[in-house]
Amino acid sequence: METNNEAAKSDQSSQSATITFKCANHKDSDSNGCKNKGHIYCTRCNLVSYCSGACIKDHSHTHKSICNHPLSKAELMPDWKQEGDGDSLRVEAKKLKSCHDFLPPALGNYLWGNVPATPLLNLANNEGTNVQKDLGLAFPAVGGLRNLIETINELPLSYGGTLTILLNDDNAFCTILNMLVLQVLCGPGEEEEKVETALHLGWSILMPQRLWANVQRAYLSLLTSLLSTEEGVPITIGPLKLYLDFQIFELIKDMYQSPLTRDGAIKAFQSALMVKDREEFRQWNMARLKPFHKVSLAHYRECGLLLPLSASMSGFNVPNKFLFDKEGKWLQNDADLPLYCWSIDDTLARGSEVGVPSNDLFGALHQLIFQRLQGFCKRLSDFKISIHMFHQDILELADDIAQNRFKASEMSSAQRFDRIEVSNTIDLDILGIGRVLKAWGPLLDLTNPHAALVGLLMSWFNHAERGSFEKATDAEKLQIVERLMAAHPFKDFGTELDELQHLRYESNVQKATEAYYDNSLAFQELLGSQNVAATADSLGLQLREEHKILPRRMHAPLIGSTESLPVFKNSQDLYHYSYNFLERYIEVGLAPA
Repeated sequence: METNNEAAKSDQSSQSATITFKCANHKDSDSNGCKNKGHIYCTRCNLVSYCSGACIKDHSHTHKSICNHPLSKAELMPDWKQEGDGDSLRVEAKKLKSCHDFLPPALGNYLWGNVPATPLLNLANNEGTNVQKDLGLAFPAVGGLRNLIETINELPLSYGGTLTILLNDDNAFCTILNMLVLQVLCGPGEEEEKVETALHLGWSILMPQRLWANVQRAYLSLLTSLLSTEEGVPITIGPLKLYLDFQIFELIKDMYQSPLTRDGAIKAFQSALMVKDREEFRQWNMARLKPFHKVSLAHYRECGLLLPLSASMSGFNVPNKFLFDKEGKWLQNDADLPLYCWSIDDTLARGSEVGVPSNDLFGALHQLIFQRLQGFCKRLSDFKISIHMFHQDILELADDIAQNRFKASEMSSAQRFDRIEVSNTIDLDILGIGRVLKAWGPLLDLTNPHAALVGLLMSWFNHAERGSFEKATDAEKLQIVERLMAAHPFKDFGTELDELQHLRYESNVQKATEAYYDNSLAFQELLGSQNVAATADSLGLQLREEHKILPRRMHAPLIGSTESLPVFKNSQDLYHYSYNFLERYIEVGLAPA
């Protein structure tokens, strides 16, 4: 049986972006470099490929800086580990906490997110893989477009229903970036160029002029539509319906007219990602990675381009002004990387499928996003679809729809949705489950037995008595460590409890202990304290005991009990993931008649 978006993946083109396969001996500084495809991988770093031994020799001096990068040394240890004993580890751990709290010189927005893209239909377990019914999909706290892209790509190319999509985010920068990416993908032009433009607009700090010209056309089309639209009526550009206030258009104009230069963009990006006071944070964040995976990550932090490492950066001279504010500051913080908002398993698999050198993480990610955007672009072109974009408070938007305040549009009080994805707005630190459920639960389509509201709790454990490993009993901790070491034997790590306190500062072990800790009872107690079941029942809904769309925890089986723990294919799996395995999904569906 095909599950999640496997069916959609199978009908997407296996075409890869041609840039991946160029010989690494391209010489960015001139046009006389090799134009052949690379198929001989560097056996030491496995980050680049060449077409011949002659090109390997010719490029050896240039390649040395990558192949012998300081981060490539397997014996390299973070500074705090070199300090020695357990007491210094504890001191450094406190310093790490303080540097976690320190904000780099950036604006701290989350345009990409730090949880992998999540498809929300899972048709095989719900409406069926051959679904043809009209569907309503709501993303009232959309963040980036990754969940929308993965969800639409679940639908077969033969889908003939009508799609009504709601996108909303209260972050203006996020709204602007999403709007322009969608305009590019829905606009005129060749599919491959639209996809390439959208990829770099979304995830690179610089673009070639030929691609930036497509962004300029989208911007000018937006201004033209704005001037020709009556007040109170959504701006229509192809399938896009924009319900945006004037301040959004003022901000997009200010960003577009920013005097930001190529060098200014690089400096602002590096200033945010390479700030000195965050060096320990970067070391801690990289500690779990294999040596040459660290090199791939370091390369992206230096150049800010979502490209294979061996690709030529020649021609990437135009600053992508929509990843910076009007003053030229980088919009995000140094923990927000494109690698963390897509499935690392899918990324590595896609790279292997198309021949990306195995250690080139960002080259593989480039290929994955290219493929996903390609499938998404085709569906945008072929499907009957309308995308309604808002920039509002999530609770006010639900009320506006319920009260029929969008009278001059299709988004009326009669609109109902088959899926509503509310992200982590249900966290107690943000809005809480009850408030979001009361606002958006009534907008579920009660005629569809598979309709569901899906949310992610990321910080719930801070409000639960035994929500995390740190709050477990000593006996539970020892039991978890024994289970962990049997499944994932970390070299030279003991199992004594005091030893474990040291190991907690190893990022792999920190995540692993949470993955193997059963926090289900604490989670159920939290839900009870928030009266979630009673709130759902008052709306004719219920908190699903059996999930049909997403597992309760990252990497746990979809079909399983509330106590089900994450499952890993091998002992290396743990090191890939950016999340901490404390996150939990909930699904709210229709109550039985």
